[in-house]
Amino acid sequence: MRCAAYTRTTSWKKGLDLKDYTVERQAAAVAAYITGRGWELTKNYSDKSGNSGFFAMQDAGLAREFDTVVFPSIYFVTDDFPLVTQRLQEALYPAGVQIAVVDEDFYSGEKSVDEVADYFEAKRRERHSDIAKNWKESKGDGFVLTNSVPFGFIRRNGETQMVIDEELRPIVTEMFRMKAKGIRVGLIADWLNRNGVDTPSMRRKKMYGRETDRAAEMWNSEMVSKLLVSPVYTGARVEASK
Repeated sequence: MRCAAYTRTTSWKKGLDLKDYTVERQAAAVAAYITGRGWELTKNYSDKSGNSGFFAMQDAGLAREFDTVVFPSIYFVTDDFPLVTQRLQEALYPAGVQIAVVDEDFYSGEKSVDEVADYFEAKRRERHSDIAKNWKESKGDGFVLTNSVPFGFIRRNGETQMVIDEELRPIVTEMFRMKAKGIRVGLIADWLNRNGVDTPSMRRKKMYGRETDRAAEMWNSEMVSKLLVSPVYTGARVEASK
């Protein structure tokens, strides 16, 4: 089995003690793993910053210059997590290059296609969980909860009542002004989209550090109509308060 080793000094995962992951330690762990399996190390790639070595490894793999690429840790595969799945799961693995991760004793050659997909999905969820955690910690006591809170309102951590989101107040005010002038909801939706106003769904996703796609999440007439008749805005009782 021809193997390539890849090591780097930076990680896409925050909070790791990099002293525990020196390139020397990574290289030793990879070499021991390859020797223990009776494989042959034929290529070495490494990066201090950036991803030039990683891309060179990818190109060599696609050219089938080796059969398996071995990483000391999945956390040290590029400094940009989306590349992990794009280049490993979606490019190298389908091309027949196997993926081995030393610290988890993960080897795709011993897994089904579904198990490999589950592995990368678990890492994707872990990454997004880290993003949300880091965002919450950066906000401290000001962390804003948005689940079940209507567009234009926020509810802060530990509080039971909603308050107006001052950032969105002028947007919502203008929407109702346009409605009062008889402007059709479709045109209001167009105005929101032209001005790059996040939809309620997109705003929630951003709050939690999740991926968003503006092209796939645009305002439409139905969304505007629902907001304009929301009991929150028309004065009905909400969460035991007027």
